[in-house]
Parts: sequence; C-alpha cells; structure tokens
Amino acid sequence: MVFQNPDNQIVANVVEEDVAFGPENLGVPTEELQRRVDAALKAVGMEEFTLHAPHHLSGGQKQRIAIAGVIAMEPAWTSPPPCWTPWAGGRCWTPCRS
Repeated sequence: MVFQNPDNQIVANVVEEDVAFGPENLGVPTEELQRRVDAALKAVGMEEFTLHAPHHLSGGQKQRIAIAGVIAMEPAWTSPPPCWTPWAGGRCWTPCRS
C-alpha cells in the first residue's frame, strides 16, 4: 500500500533502508533483499539516491521511494492501481509484472 502522503510511510533515515523495510519484514534473505532494493530504486529512477536521507528529498521523490518500497516486496498485482499517474503506471508497472 502506498499512502497519499509519503511522509506517513517513510520509516528509515536512509533511502535504501526504507525500501528494504517491507521485504526484510517478509523474511527475504539478505542477498535477495539487496537485489530487490536495487531493482526497485532503478524502476522508479531513484538509484542515485540510495544513501540519501529521505527527509531531504522532494515530495515527488518521496512518493517514488514509497512506490519502490512496494515494488521491492514483489507483490502479485494484475493491473496498476487506478490512482497512479500515467508516468507512474508506465514506468513502475513493467517491473511489477515481471
């Protein structure tokens, strides 16, 4: 789930740790966890912000980090959520399906 306000969803002080939070709690092994985090950040175009503090990012960047956190959990979706913008649907949906 991605909240309307990403500040309500960010739980870590480093982007990489925030994206890893969900899969880590699902018991994903460490080596798989890093692969998922890297792939999710790349899917939303935020790979260069891996070690940044989320609270220093813009609102749009925070939203992309929140979406990356969901992608990293590798959910079984059949269609993009209707609330996603065309940009998010086009850019983020393909990694979710594969």
